[in-house]
Amino acid sequence: MRRYWLDRSEFVRPTFLLGGDRFHHIFKVCRTEENELFEVIIGDGNAYVCRAKSLKNHSAEVEVVDSRVLPPQPLPHLRLCLSIPKLSTFEIILEKAVELGVCEIQLFTSEFSHVKKIDTSVIKKYPRFEKIITNSSQQTGRGDLMSLPPPKSLKTLLDELDGRSILFYEHGGESIKRSLGTPAEGSQRWLNIFVGSEGGFHSSEIDLFRSKGINPIHLGPQILRVETACVTILSVIKYWLGHFDNPAG
Repeated sequence: MRRYWLDRSEFVRPTFLLGGDRFHHIFKVCRTEENELFEVIIGDGNAYVCRAKSLKNHSAEVEVVDSRVLPPQPLPHLRLCLSIPKLSTFEIILEKAVELGVCEIQLFTSEFSHVKKIDTSVIKKYPRFEKIITNSSQQTGRGDLMSLPPPKSLKTLLDELDGRSILFYEHGGESIKRSLGTPAEGSQRWLNIFVGSEGGFHSSEIDLFRSKGINPIHLGPQILRVETACVTILSVIKYWLGHFDNPAG
């Protein structure tokens, strides 16, 4: 059954009228037919089974026929803290992060980030980024939208963060197995995962991390692309936390 994300303002029980771009996508692009069942997600933790009672050229009367509770993201919530990479690379990471259950991506500027200063060059891309998040969320059946706050500097981010933080660094540090320990040791609401852009981190930035009690971890001898590193790290972390133990909702 196909799933679609709607704004809460568009959704009314037991019936609502759907038009505009949403109508076009569901009934013209995806060719949903009258009385065919599909799911609607609005971000309240539920999936609503719906059907089109009647179809017109530019709108549909939609009826809610059932609902089910979607599983929430398990604790600790994963926050991927990412030094701003090339924007085409970031779009790949966005999609994969949604699929892997990341609750938030926090971009930051650093010595080797693709963008050195926080300006409109990144912010103006946010509507596109948010569309990627929404599309990926409805494909995976998530009941929430991954958060994407505005970028920050690395120093500001480190000063404001809560929860446990893990730093991945290509030029040394402890092995991931030795550093992580057991999940019980990291049982906080948030787990912050720091990944550098192409070029990694400057030595002065590693010193800054260490001053905050965050020691580097390595992923082995290979140098990974940013998108490969993110998928690898998130998969390892989720396995370590036991997030793969429960079946899909």
